[in-house]
Formats: sequence, structure tokens, C-alpha cells
Amino acid sequence: MTKEGEPKAVHVAEELKEEKPQEKARSTLLHTPLVAQEPEVPHPQKPQEETKDDKFTQFLEIFKKLHINISFAEVFEKMPPYTAFMKSKLSEKKVLKGDETVVLTKERNALIQRKLPKKMPDPGSFLILCTIGTIIFEKALCDLGSSINLMYLSMMKKLGIQKAHETRINLQMADKSMRQVYGLVENVLVKVEDLFLPADFVILDMGIQMIPSS
Repeated sequence: MTKEGEPKAVHVAEELKEEKPQEKARSTLLHTPLVAQEPEVPHPQKPQEETKDDKFTQFLEIFKKLHINISFAEVFEKMPPYTAFMKSKLSEKKVLKGDETVVLTKERNALIQRKLPKKMPDPGSFLILCTIGTIIFEKALCDLGSSINLMYLSMMKKLGIQKAHETRINLQMADKSMRQVYGLVENVLVKVEDLFLPADFVILDMGIQMIPSS
């Protein structure tokens, strides 16, 4: 009996020895007096920020005075990430799916199909041959961009038209100047090839003598 009980007593004694350091630590923590910690006064940050701002301003001023002569190609060589970025943007192509439809503009469609119109010389002013009475006008301007038919006062007198109706129409010329018209002549027969067309003419006194073909 005594031999069997001896190992148990030794084992219990070892457990008590292991528990004693923990109990000592707890007792020291419980009996240690609490010391009130005073809050630390925060350091002012504004002077430091002002110092940083002053240094940054000086840094910018130095950069403004710095001038470097370098070609654009060398800039790309010195900046590999930017070079790769530009290459990706310039060579970027959208991958089309099988069911997508791309609508081409008129210019691109003509370029692909090679249907670009041939460049022709300027044809000049649009002129027609017409006859009023017995006078032939070989170079009568057509489609002046205005909504009136214009005739000079000297030509009206040459055609034998004696009277023109009064009107308050003012004409703005190409140089933005304003001209008061002389009058309005209605239902003047104008012959174009085999057709006779009645037209109303606004008469303008420009002090120019017309020399039509007869």
C-alpha cells in the first residue's frame, strides 16, 4: 500500500509547485497600487503644417525655374509606363463577337469601297441665257441665294419700262451695307429657251450702265 501511494504524493507536490508562481503573480497584481495617469498634452500641429506648406511652395518655385530641353521621343524613352500606355491606346482594337454589326460612316464606307468622287475644277458662277423683250442676256446670274430677282435701274430704262411700284424693301449687300431699292416691277416676261416665265424684279439704282448683248 505504501509503495503504491508514494508516486501519487510526488505528483501532487509537483502540481503545487507549478501553481505557486502563478499565485504570486496574481497577488502582486492585486496588491500593486493604482497610479492615475495624467493625459498628455497634444503637440500643436499647425506650425508644422505651415512649415511643410512653406517648403512645398519653395519646391514649386524651384521647379518653375527649371528648364529642360528634351525631345518628345526622349521623354517617351524616359517614361516606359507612359510609352506602354500610349501603345496600348493606339493599337487597341475592339474584339467583335460573331453576332455584332458595325455601322460605318459615309466617309469610311466610301474609302473602303473606293467610291471617292473625282475632284473637279470650280465651275464658276451659275449662268443662264435668257431674253427680256428684244435684249438677250448671255450671262444672267441664277440662284443668287436671295429670294428676289434683281435688276439695275439703267437696264429697266433700256427695256422701256417706265414705271416701278414703290416699296420699302431694303437690301443688305455683301459688305453688310444697306441699300434702299428704287422700286418693284411685276410680271416681266423672261424667255428661257422656249419657255416664257413671269417674274417680279426689284429695281436698284447702282449708277452702273449695263451693256447686254443685242
